[in-house]
Amino acid sequence: MKEAIKYIPQSVSMRNLLDTWIKTFCSDKFVIALHNPKKHSKILKKLGISDQLKGLHEAEFITCIFETLEEAKNIFAVLCDNEGLFCSLYALNNFITDSIDETIRRSLENEK
Repeated sequence: MKEAIKYIPQSVSMRNLLDTWIKTFCSDKFVIALHNPKKHSKILKKLGISDQLKGLHEAEFITCIFETLEEAKNIFAVLCDNEGLFCSLYALNNFITDSIDETIRRSLENEK
């Protein structure tokens, strides 16, 4: 009789991976993460982002680091205007909002 192989399955979401990436590499920064960039190559090219990256076709997300929260919020508002582009805003290792959460996004836009 075969002995059963024991294992523990775990799922890891893209949000888990991104949060870990931010914590590890950008914990003291202001960051916008652009999700699934290969689907939005035209927008990224228009914004000049794709010209600065290698391996875009393999990326699950792109992180853009800013010096201030105000700069990140301004660019985030522009990115949110591009329909279909999903992005997340982080400040000092904290998730602030994403382009889907309209309530928080509107409050950020009203602060301008």
